[in-house]
Amino acid sequence: MNPLFKPRRIEYHGKNVPLFDGGRPSYQIVVAEGADPLILEAAEIVRRAINYPADAVVSENEVTTLAGIFLCTPKGPALFARLVERGRIAGKQINQEQAYEIEFLGNDIVLLGRTPQALVYAARTLAGIVETEGEDAVIPEVTVYDYPDMAYRGIYVECRWGPDNMTLDEWKQAIDTLAAMRMNIISIGLYNNWPAQYDGKISEWMLVPIKKYPKLKTPKLVNYYSPSKKKDIRLEYVPRMYEEDLFGEIIKYAKSKGVIVRPHFNTPGHNTQIPRNYPETSAKFADGTPKKYGFCMSSPATFEVMFGIFDEICDRYLLPNGIDMFHIGLDEVYPLVGMNEDTPLLRIDPWCECPDCKKTTPEDRFVEYAVRLATHLKEKGINNIGMWHDHFARGGKMNQELVRRFEEAGLKENVILHWWQYADFFSTTMPELGLRRWVTPMTGYFYWVNYQNYLNNCFLAVEKGVEERAEGTEAYGVWHPSFHQHYALLAAKSWNSENWPDVGTFRARYARLLFGARYREGLKAFGYFDDLTAGPGMLNFLTRLFDYVYLYANWEGDANHRANYPQLLISQLAGNPLNILGFLNMIAGYTQKALDIFSRPGLWVPGTEKMRDLYITECLRIKAVLCLFPKLVNAVNAHKNGGNLAESADAVDKAVEDLDSAMLAIEENWDPPFIPQALRELTLMRQFAVNLSIELRSDPSDELEVMKITPVDWPND
Repeated sequence: MNPLFKPRRIEYHGKNVPLFDGGRPSYQIVVAEGADPLILEAAEIVRRAINYPADAVVSENEVTTLAGIFLCTPKGPALFARLVERGRIAGKQINQEQAYEIEFLGNDIVLLGRTPQALVYAARTLAGIVETEGEDAVIPEVTVYDYPDMAYRGIYVECRWGPDNMTLDEWKQAIDTLAAMRMNIISIGLYNNWPAQYDGKISEWMLVPIKKYPKLKTPKLVNYYSPSKKKDIRLEYVPRMYEEDLFGEIIKYAKSKGVIVRPHFNTPGHNTQIPRNYPETSAKFADGTPKKYGFCMSSPATFEVMFGIFDEICDRYLLPNGIDMFHIGLDEVYPLVGMNEDTPLLRIDPWCECPDCKKTTPEDRFVEYAVRLATHLKEKGINNIGMWHDHFARGGKMNQELVRRFEEAGLKENVILHWWQYADFFSTTMPELGLRRWVTPMTGYFYWVNYQNYLNNCFLAVEKGVEERAEGTEAYGVWHPSFHQHYALLAAKSWNSENWPDVGTFRARYARLLFGARYREGLKAFGYFDDLTAGPGMLNFLTRLFDYVYLYANWEGDANHRANYPQLLISQLAGNPLNILGFLNMIAGYTQKALDIFSRPGLWVPGTEKMRDLYITECLRIKAVLCLFPKLVNAVNAHKNGGNLAESADAVDKAVEDLDSAMLAIEENWDPPFIPQALRELTLMRQFAVNLSIELRSDPSDELEVMKITPVDWPND
């Protein structure tokens, strides 16, 4: 049995039931006539687990054997359907629609659930206790009862580099992975934006074509070096999800696996694409000039455009597939630098300064904007409307006044506030307000910088959510297979919180999945790996060697770094304040220790080779970056202090070789959509190192060209 999903109650009765007789199946897998597609999916899970032929799945009218594995809801099969209303799952426990039982009754094995979704979970448990030996299989006679703590368990896939260019098959693989963990919801970001970052371009994504507003399109550019091709690559593309219009197909496939796909479309913060292309919607400066960031909430055009976008998403993708969930964003509505490419260093406030908007406070406008969007969606048939909690709290609106406003609009039962925090978690999600709540931890920071450990954040968020009866958890991030451990913790803890008293308990059982009998060796490697990836601390050290963290440039220091990466960083490291270089070398040593263990022959159990390659690749990337920067600093100091420049250049070249090896490992071991962005970050380091080595070998002047700093003209107070 999967150690992460042990049922709440399982009783073994000391008998193994054979599933084959003389090499032939002993059972048929029986479903009701005209069974729901999800019940057929549950039957397939059972069939594949015991290696039965396809014709072993039959309807109740086609039974020809003396024994059956029956998948029963109140709708049938008739022989056992009555038991659904009499068993434990007929009780009043939370989330009874997903509760299930497994009983052995005479010669029959009976899976009971009130819904098809419950039978999928029953099937996964049954599949997990099947024991196979060659072509034979047995199953222990058991009684099982189980249900989840949280009704909704899943992740939010941000629209960023990687997910934007996944193929339909890659989306299906991601859905299969999450569904196997009993997750039942995935939000997919369809629109979001961040400031001007790489190449001076606004980082914005539109992942569905809106026929009414064709200007909403986001071509992408990624420049990077490919070690496999030994050349620079200029990748220009329109996101695949947009170009091939994949969102509807993703919804359909996920639904067939018992997973809801919900769109996430962010405004009024995190938006530039709409106000830039449709300036009648834009927030205005006092002189009436469009800010190209934020909305004018007194303009009818703003709601005409937003309603038009929402209507297309609902009519084309959601309602035809029976989806009545939509997340409308609403987080982080505040002044930012870089939201207008024409004035990339100007801090712009997203709140409109036109005379009509100025009649009310931004906070009141924000609440009314949220109410109007939610009301429109409800009128369209969307009954579950997600919103981030933070701006209500930031604006002093997380109170009974907000509850009253939702009640007046008839929205109190429809609005879901998503409480998010990416380190630690809240002491409360304010259940006393009586609003629906989900908790949102982080399952991993963006993959193009170093891996970070957010297991504690996931644990605390779910624990608080279960304690305060939040109905769901949906962690933030982008999809990436290397975050598997975080997905597993989120799934296991949100299914049965009491089964996981601390993160250490989870890590030990997770290690058994990956390393089997050698799990103690694997745990030791994870210990070293944790030391160098542990959350906020490493976000402030190792991650700040990457260019990405400076690209938000929301204050002068980061703006200078963005304009002068990495030479300004190297200049600051040159004096080795607080022995930072020694610290980098120390954690490089920890990385090597983890790498040595992860690379041991026979450590990983069969079937986990992909995870092995992902962990080894991450160790190679981290170590290469940690070793590169001290070499760059030492070379710059050697030039300044009259050291041996040829030796310094040789050391830099060797560090570049190691970086190339790490980049090559990414190309070989990662899924294609994620490679360009990860290599872009490493390419920026590599370009500098190559140029530094060339200059060191060419009789440089007193000032290295690669180290020249161009201060930014900071216009903000």
